[in-house]
Amino acid sequence: MKFINMTNNSDLTPACRIAEDLINNPLSQMHQDLLRVDYYFRWSWDNKGSNLSDQVECRFRIINGPEEVKVFTYRPKWPFTKAVAYADKKGIHFNIYKVDKTDLASKVGTLLHEYAHKCEFGHGNNFKTEEKVKFSIPYWLSSNVSRWS
Repeated sequence: MKFINMTNNSDLTPACRIAEDLINNPLSQMHQDLLRVDYYFRWSWDNKGSNLSDQVECRFRIINGPEEVKVFTYRPKWPFTKAVAYADKKGIHFNIYKVDKTDLASKVGTLLHEYAHKCEFGHGNNFKTEEKVKFSIPYWLSSNVSRWS
């Protein structure tokens, strides 16, 4: 898996490399955490409607996600929006007003969050809750990135 920085913003390049390492290294702490065995654990916010209690399937979907993901910046119509980034068929799009205002860990977390969407994981609506941080792959990845990098 490789993130391709299509922007002129060099601040995104280190974040892309760190996120790649976390995804591609099966010995990374992220993968170890994905494989931990909790018999009560449920990924209850999966897009496909299944209950991904199987951490192996979850890890498989992350490892076997898209080969390449292009990273772009975009200029939102309303510059004061809270949106940091979004993913679509073309790639991951960072809000140009947020890139310079976020630290490296936040950029890596955003890349992992949006990459999870590219792997068809979801989290329902866009309101972040404690339950979603624990039980949705996109929020779980972005919330734990500081422990892994």
